[in-house]
Amino acid sequence: MSFNKNIPYSRSERVEQLLLQEIAQLLSQHAQDPRLKDVSITKVVVAKDFRRAKVFFTCQDESKAEEVAIALNKASGFVQKQIGSTIELRQTPKLKFIYDHVTQKEIRLKGLIDDAISKDDDSNC
Repeated sequence: MSFNKNIPYSRSERVEQLLLQEIAQLLSQHAQDPRLKDVSITKVVVAKDFRRAKVFFTCQDESKAEEVAIALNKASGFVQKQIGSTIELRQTPKLKFIYDHVTQKEIRLKGLIDDAISKDDDSNC
């Protein structure tokens, strides 16, 4: 029996992936608050008992991250209710939105590396 490496194996990984997709779709299609328009969901981590989930996000304007986190956490009840009606789980996890500093640092670091490589290529010509 072979396993597809693109499909998460454990139940928690499958639930996390499903929640990530559903929350991202819900925010992109139904967000009324303009602060939530440029939000990207980067990761979901579900507790072992599936009662809570941390939802990590980034936004284009890093200076508004705290404001966006407050707005997302205020909307978490609505998001949880919508998720509960679309996903069949015994219990829909309580959502907590957290700004993903790591992803922003990765993006900045990648940009610096790309700049260094392009400058090195320019100096070698």
